[in-house]
Amino acid sequence: MISVIVPVYNIEKYIGKCIQSVVNQTYEDFELLLINDGSKDSSGEICSAWAEKDRRIRLISKENEGVSVARNLGITSAKGDFLFFLDGDDWIHPECLEKMLHRMTPEVDVVISEWEEPEDEGYDSILITKRKNLEGMVSKEEIWKDIYDSLFYPKVLWGKLYRKELWNDVRLKKGMIYSEDTYAMLEVFQKVRKLYSIREPLYYYLQRSSGIS
Repeated sequence: MISVIVPVYNIEKYIGKCIQSVVNQTYEDFELLLINDGSKDSSGEICSAWAEKDRRIRLISKENEGVSVARNLGITSAKGDFLFFLDGDDWIHPECLEKMLHRMTPEVDVVISEWEEPEDEGYDSILITKRKNLEGMVSKEEIWKDIYDSLFYPKVLWGKLYRKELWNDVRLKKGMIYSEDTYAMLEVFQKVRKLYSIREPLYYYLQRSSGIS
C-alpha cells in the first residue's frame, strides 16, 4: 500500500482538486493522509467531507505548528509500505502512483518523475528552473553527482515514491520556513541504493503568489 501524505493549511481554493487527483488514481491500494495543520479557512471542512465519502482518506487535525511537523505526523501515522508526499495546492496525473510503483523493483528505493509548473491566476513567474530528466535506473554515484549539478534531481521531497523504511529515523526540522525538506532529503539519499527516473510529467506543481516558494 502507498501512503500519500498531504499537509493542509488555509488552501480551501486548492485542496479539493488535490484530493480528487488522488481519489482518481488508477492504482487504488492507497491511503490518503490529510494533515490539517490548524487551518483557519474551510480547508478542514472540505477534507472532512472527503474523508466521510472515501474510506481510504484519513483526516488528522492538529494545532498549527508548520508544514514540517505536519509531514512528520504523516510519516508516523502512515500504514503503507511506500510514501508519497503531495502538497495540498498541487495535484498528480491519474496514473502517477501506478507508474511509479511499477518501477519500484527490489533494487530501487526511490522513483521520481518530471513535473509541470502550471501557474495560478495572477501569478507572475520570476524563475523557471532548468533541469534535465532521464529515463531509467540511476546509481548512487549518479544521484550524489546530480544533487550538486542540479540536472534532473530536485532537492524537494514531493513528487517521489519512497520505500517507507528510508524515513524510519529521518524527520524534517521544525521551524524552518524555506527548504525545510532539503536537509531531510540529504539524509534519506545517503541510504538509497538506486533510483528510477521517469521521463514523463506525473506531478503538477502549482506556482502561486501566496505560496511559500
